[in-house]
Amino acid sequence: MSLQKLCPTGLHQKPGSLSSKIRLVWMNYKILKVVNDSTWSQVAEVDKSATYYQTPAWSNIYCETFPEWQKASLGIEFYDGHLVIIPLLRRSVMGSLPIFWHESTPPGAYGGPISTSQNTNYKSIATKALNKFKNIKITTNPYVNWSVENERFRKQTTFTQILNIQNEFSDVWNNFSKSRREAIRHAKRQGV
Repeated sequence: MSLQKLCPTGLHQKPGSLSSKIRLVWMNYKILKVVNDSTWSQVAEVDKSATYYQTPAWSNIYCETFPEWQKASLGIEFYDGHLVIIPLLRRSVMGSLPIFWHESTPPGAYGGPISTSQNTNYKSIATKALNKFKNIKITTNPYVNWSVENERFRKQTTFTQILNIQNEFSDVWNNFSKSRREAIRHAKRQGV
């Protein structure tokens, strides 16, 4: 693992300075070739904006259900100990050739980076690492204002549905259609 330097896209004003002087903040980081589930879970627990779709538990369920998919998350460790993980799955697009399609937790589930720091610069810097991928789709977390500033990526607006779970589960359950409740019971019997 080589140590690399990267300049964040954001510029920062010098603390305590009333002048318009700007300084660039250079950050050392290293790319983690393997992101283990334990580390990934810890980062997801610390990041208050992380959703279940950004955890190794979801990726494990998805990969077990659809064996053509493999975990391929990207981890970035910064010089100060902060971690950013971009949860990714991949599948081959050319049979046995090592050409992969990467996706942030398909099918259209929330993805994007999670971090041990609330400082958005860490996530911005980490997204520069996405340049190494030729075929990738990131469906971002709708609760986080995060975007990739890169001409290689095309932004597409989609929608999400938010379910109020403040009520009793029985209220939510009773609002499901009969076929949806049957599908859930079937999934439970199958061990999902």
